[in-house]
Amino acid sequence: MKEKNNNIFVVIIVILSILLIISIGYTIYDKIESSKTQDEEIKMLTKQEAEELFGKIVKDPIIENVVFDNKSGELKVSNMDNNQIGAIIYANMGGSGKKEICNTELEDDLINLGIISKIDEGQYDCKIIDIYEFDKVKEVAKSLFGKNYNLVINQSSINDSFYYYDEGNMAIFRYPGASYEDYIELKDYKLENDTAVLNIETNFPAGEGYEKDNYKLRFKLDDDNYYFYSIEKLD
Repeated sequence: MKEKNNNIFVVIIVILSILLIISIGYTIYDKIESSKTQDEEIKMLTKQEAEELFGKIVKDPIIENVVFDNKSGELKVSNMDNNQIGAIIYANMGGSGKKEICNTELEDDLINLGIISKIDEGQYDCKIIDIYEFDKVKEVAKSLFGKNYNLVINQSSINDSFYYYDEGNMAIFRYPGASYEDYIELKDYKLENDTAVLNIETNFPAGEGYEKDNYKLRFKLDDDNYYFYSIEKLD
């Protein structure tokens, strides 16, 4: 009888061991599959995401100041000049942080410094230029180029389209008001590892007789967000 009980006990131990091994194996398998699923979800690029990225870049004045001044080849954000960086930021500023300067002491100061002209007495007056709080400009820059992007504006020339007014901690933008969005089309999009790639076609200046150009936009993935990385003019 004692031997029989021992045999039953051994069988129970074996069964429990098998069940434990199966349970551990299933848990590991489930975690691996769950991890794969999460990676796949992160790496998916939907049409909506592609159109949102397209909308951030394809806005006036980006077209004139970034795309069409660019020679064939890839132009990275890290190699863009003040005007090109400023054009991208400006198109995404909206109204937040904007300073109204007409009929203020700031307007008088900027006129005296030769940064702007009096109304109707020059190309740039308080109604033409846009001035934003520099902290807000830096915030928008990080949303476009990545949380670690450090915006540094060259202050060597007040004739630049985008420069920094030191005394007031403000950024000054000078860009045209025309829009060319109707002449730019998102042709297709895809994901290459951690990079969203958008192919666009442009017709600028728009109209019959002008050739269409093709560009490739790249956005790097970081912490589930895509940030503008480069633009490349295709031959």
